[in-house]
Amino acid sequence: MDIHKGFEMHYDKSWNLEAIRTTQENIGKELLPFLQNDMYVQGIEHCLHKILPLEDNQHSDLTIVCYIISTLNLISFSREANTEYKVLVAKLEKIAKALLDKNNIKAGKSKLSFLHGQLKQSLAAILKSDGDTWGALWESSLGLFLSRGSANPVLPFQHVSFALQTIDRGFPLRVMDILDEMNETLSSEYDQSYLGLLRIKALRLSGQHEKSEDIINQQIAKQGESDRLLWEKHFTRAIAYGESRELHRFLFGKNKSKLDYSEAYIKYAFWMKAQPKKVYTKLCPKVASIKRILKGYTNNSKFKKLFKVLSAIEEAYDVNIPIITRVNKIGRIMPIIETLEAEYRILALASIVRFLNQRQKQMASLFHGEYQSQSLKMSEGKNCDIFKLFENSSELETIKPFYNTLHKAPEKEESQKVLNPIDKALFRSTWQDLKMSTFAS
Repeated sequence: MDIHKGFEMHYDKSWNLEAIRTTQENIGKELLPFLQNDMYVQGIEHCLHKILPLEDNQHSDLTIVCYIISTLNLISFSREANTEYKVLVAKLEKIAKALLDKNNIKAGKSKLSFLHGQLKQSLAAILKSDGDTWGALWESSLGLFLSRGSANPVLPFQHVSFALQTIDRGFPLRVMDILDEMNETLSSEYDQSYLGLLRIKALRLSGQHEKSEDIINQQIAKQGESDRLLWEKHFTRAIAYGESRELHRFLFGKNKSKLDYSEAYIKYAFWMKAQPKKVYTKLCPKVASIKRILKGYTNNSKFKKLFKVLSAIEEAYDVNIPIITRVNKIGRIMPIIETLEAEYRILALASIVRFLNQRQKQMASLFHGEYQSQSLKMSEGKNCDIFKLFENSSELETIKPFYNTLHKAPEKEESQKVLNPIDKALFRSTWQDLKMSTFAS
């Protein structure tokens, strides 16, 4: 489609802050029934009828841009729309940019440049839903950059979005100042509640569990015992005090109904797989059971990745599968783990350490090193075990010679074998690399 075709027909000179606010409010009211009933795909189709075709479109450029931003937000909300509308997302972004350029709304210069920022924040939300943590953080950063000069009060929400993406990428302490400032700027009960959840998450991921628990108790005193706050309370206490039975009872106790906070079940599964006490392994639900609980999420890109990692860890304990197959599968999910949100990433690493330490201590040591590295990153160097899972980790901290890790000592060779020419060439090449790197340093 030629995205510039038909633009000249509705040149709108009335772009101003009030017109944008009114248009977005009207579109919000129009889409409210779709949001209230989780009819995101239907809402997306409704918006597309307002946007396309561009030729002979009766809506102003301003209205089309606002519909595009709303469409992208709806795509980020939908569990299955990300994959289906991936091509459309790029097309809508191009149309919106072309319309903004046509009407001289310059990014970073115009007082209306927050529209560029809103566009990027929508794209960041889509990437977050797709499980792309770096992409989400980058688009969110661009949103703030392109909104410079903005006169619109929506900018604080872009800062909040940026804070969320930063926490999910693994830099929780970097956003505490933003959260403090937003706490003074945003006064509504909903905004305060959301900021509180971000602060709880940031403190948990930096290992500050006592502070996190204090904020949880303050939030409960103000708002009551919602599913989300009770989950945060039980999860934080499980981390702080090393006791997960109450957490299990909260999720799966007798006559317990499904929580509103769906991710609680997946986080719980990762947490239980990482526990040092084997008794907790029996309390961990199977992936198939979690999928039944979260049946509406199985097609979501982010949840697909999480289920894939969880399945590999679960199958690692299946003695009916050859051990080399199980270990090999763990290796194949590592690139997926690298893309996960920080909390899932570090819990997945801990779960793998727990499995490997019973079978292959060499690799367990490396995974433990990665877990410690992630902990130090998220705590800004203050804590190498933010989830308090490896307090007795001396056996994980060094890599021993391979022979020392075998169940049986190998038979000694009667005479030293002579390397064949290929092996000689390989080791000679490796030795040359080592000498060069030593010389260069």
